[in-house]
Amino acid sequence: MLNNLCDAVNKGDYIGAAVGKRVILPASFTGCLRYMQQNYQDAMAICRWFGNPHLFITFTANPKWPEIKYMLDNIEGQKAKDRLDIITRVFKMKLKQLMHRLTKEHYFGTDVADVYTIEFQKRGLLHAHILLWLKKDETDISPKYIDNIIHAEIPDKDREPALYEVVSRYMVHGPCGITNPKCSCMINNACSKKFPKPFNEETIIDSNKYPVYRRRENARYIKKGEHLLDNRHIVPYNPGLLLMFDAHINVEWCNTARAIKYLSAYEAAWRIFEFEIHKRNPAITRLPVHLEGEQAVVLKDKDNIKVVIERANENETMLMGWLTANTIYPEARTLTYGQFPTKFVWTDGCWTRRNKGMSIGRMAFVHPTAGERYYLRQLLNYVKGARTFEEIRTAEGHTYKSYKEACSAMGLLNNDKEWHNALQEANQWAMPSQLRELFVTMLLFCEVTDVVTLWNNSYVMISNDIERKKRKLFGHPGLDIKDMPLPQFEDVNGLENKLIRDERMYDRKQLAYDSSQKMQQLNKDQRVLYDKVIEVVNNNSGQVIFLYGHGGTGKTFLYSTISAKIKAEGKIVLNVASSGIAALLLPGGRTDHSRFEIPIELFDNSTCNISQNTQLTELLRETSLIIWDEAPMDHKYAFETLDRTMKDIIGLRVKEEKSKLFGGKVILLEGDFRQVFPIVSKGARQDIVQASINRSYIWNDCRVYTLSKSMRVSESNIDPQKQERNCAFNNWLLAMGDGRLEAKTEDNETEATWIKIPSEYIGSSGALDNATAVRQIYPDFDNMCYDPEYLKQRAILTP
Repeated sequence: MLNNLCDAVNKGDYIGAAVGKRVILPASFTGCLRYMQQNYQDAMAICRWFGNPHLFITFTANPKWPEIKYMLDNIEGQKAKDRLDIITRVFKMKLKQLMHRLTKEHYFGTDVADVYTIEFQKRGLLHAHILLWLKKDETDISPKYIDNIIHAEIPDKDREPALYEVVSRYMVHGPCGITNPKCSCMINNACSKKFPKPFNEETIIDSNKYPVYRRRENARYIKKGEHLLDNRHIVPYNPGLLLMFDAHINVEWCNTARAIKYLSAYEAAWRIFEFEIHKRNPAITRLPVHLEGEQAVVLKDKDNIKVVIERANENETMLMGWLTANTIYPEARTLTYGQFPTKFVWTDGCWTRRNKGMSIGRMAFVHPTAGERYYLRQLLNYVKGARTFEEIRTAEGHTYKSYKEACSAMGLLNNDKEWHNALQEANQWAMPSQLRELFVTMLLFCEVTDVVTLWNNSYVMISNDIERKKRKLFGHPGLDIKDMPLPQFEDVNGLENKLIRDERMYDRKQLAYDSSQKMQQLNKDQRVLYDKVIEVVNNNSGQVIFLYGHGGTGKTFLYSTISAKIKAEGKIVLNVASSGIAALLLPGGRTDHSRFEIPIELFDNSTCNISQNTQLTELLRETSLIIWDEAPMDHKYAFETLDRTMKDIIGLRVKEEKSKLFGGKVILLEGDFRQVFPIVSKGARQDIVQASINRSYIWNDCRVYTLSKSMRVSESNIDPQKQERNCAFNNWLLAMGDGRLEAKTEDNETEATWIKIPSEYIGSSGALDNATAVRQIYPDFDNMCYDPEYLKQRAILTP
């Protein structure tokens, strides 16, 4: 923000790299996550203006189009799959023709808005999702009207042979279900598209305004292989468009914003030709919302901060320009900030009168926990004609000190109105899981006086995806890091960094004694790694080390010894793990996501949510060693994300460290590749393997050490017979992890994936019920349940 840049200059910082946090891909980069989110919210802005869309059309490319066949006939030895450029160009032309027919020739009637998005299927053919808003009142919509534009039945083969042919070719789903359980649409022995649909004598519109199309039981069939399929298997279509374009064109009546909320986002060829992957009409003007002097500023590493500040002060933002326009144009004072783009256009850094067309304004969403900026946005929905920021928070001639006070004076906060409005507005674009999170945030951090009323008015909108989630065997809503505003930077010279202070609040004498005692218990392999880590830390030479060993080889004991030794010298060691239960075993352990602010959703260009000149950046600079337990469980992007951030943080002050892995810090990774791999949602085996740390560029410079001796099995205080059984079980586990056990196939599988567990390793249900298992694993629980060490040493795992 601009005021943070001013504070940085006052502190003596003049280089752009010293402030803010790094941004890899802006929202203007086509296809990135933020680009998709912005386009989605733009489409929802059209919904707020015109209401819900009426038609949802899916248009899929046909590689057998005459134009494609003509081109391929002139190229010897090439098929459609070899010439994605031809398919892409032809599809682009066909899509343009279709949009002209829909929006210029008004095929379905006069339209007021349209949006389309290009989707790239994994299985090949690209297609477009089109949303159409018609100029129709709800009273105009009837089953008869829907029957005129949408069919879901097999046409008469004798009376309409051409239509029968294209429906047979493009608009039949299946066979699936019992007749073809291996169909790609089958999930858990059921069709994910809910085919076959039930017979229905006439089209009806249910209580949720969803149409149930006419599918009569009229003895018409289409033969697919050995199966006869009736009207229950027909995908809804429009006869005219189907004949016109000779391709799969699914036409659905939607009349709901969910079509946008679940709208998905050859790709390479399409991007090469610079075709638009998203288009909408009318245009959307994105309106930033910021407090006075806190507008966002983007700068490069080498930019001079003073020059950036001067440039920012000279150039007005859209919000500042709105205030200026209200002093120039009398008619401007009749419009709110959100309404402004309908009559004015933003060009060359200022608002001018619009001569033609219109645009819909969309103010940026502000989270309720953002403080004054949230209340400013609330006021901008109502205030007209303000010429200064002070006038925005002026009500009935009185200027209030804060935007929250102004909201209260205008009645926007009475009876929880602000929270009801926030949920209603978020419902225009947010997914139900996000609404649930917002609702809980309000309960935890906001001043809601009547929770029951807030729930009664919002439970429908925050739960309207439950049925869909049940159909997909439940899904857990994601957790997002709250968008909390950064604190104002002040001169903190002389004040100690709390994070660094916490990491140095140890009894060094006790740590030195503990490390000395533990070091004497290390075996030969453990001592080799111990000496190496101490050497590179003392020399500050930087190194990435991976400690590989199966369970019971003393990895935890070893790095607790290393950690104690280095901390005893007053240095900082950060102990992290991929999971919470693993972090509990580490002294001062945290999960890696928590400690390094690694995003939950990771991409190949992600960075940690860490800004320069914060306490966390100073902690990372002062850190001598990072120990990362259970590393193979984390996605390789997690390590690469930290690598990029560490290079950025350390390299700001020591430029030669910017080219080193993790900014030249010593990183000790630990784990066993026989255990759990990274979780890749809906990923195949090769996707999971590619997500592993040993498929990262980091692995090329990583030194690997191995521990092979099982310390648990070789414990001297164990009965010899029990020790022999433990040794046999340990060897069996290692053989399974190494893939040396004989595997078998089940249920006609093509690959052997089943391993028989010896009976001596399986407890019978009669001998070991749940209560007995708990007593054996947690003996004397009533007296020991408050002992952290007792709890950390035990766990019951269930499938």
